[in-house]
Amino acid sequence: MTFLDWASLDASLGTIGLEQINAGLEPGEIAEHFMTNAIKLMRDYFWLHGRAALRQIGRTDRHGHMRRTLRWIRAHQMPVVSVRDIRREALGHCLDAEQTHDLLGRMAAAGWLRLEKTDTGGRPLERWQVNPKLFETESAESAQTAESPQRVFK
Repeated sequence: MTFLDWASLDASLGTIGLEQINAGLEPGEIAEHFMTNAIKLMRDYFWLHGRAALRQIGRTDRHGHMRRTLRWIRAHQMPVVSVRDIRREALGHCLDAEQTHDLLGRMAAAGWLRLEKTDTGGRPLERWQVNPKLFETESAESAQTAESPQRVFK
């Protein structure tokens, strides 16, 4: 930051950029305010972006489908969902019924959903109860928390 300041406009010399770099001596020390600003930049910007990028390493489409489904459920305040709801509405038919059922099974294993079967005399009706914690927090936004087994029904 010290060198950026040194290379920027200096009204007293009337020069900018390379002209100023050639016109003056390099800074010999780093002022405290430059160090403070560099620490803030690292802590408040680069560190957060770096952590977000590292969380995405090794993530696949299935993680994206899970995050997309969780965001859709929260946005529509759906306390109960079906395979059909998720397949058609949340994911726009990008998965078939079997893949959607597998996705919901992974979400149940992670604690976001719980399968409820209703006996109808024939094939049982399957509905997935949504963990109420999903509506209390923004924690389903990252790939890591989408698969977090810490989200359990009470």
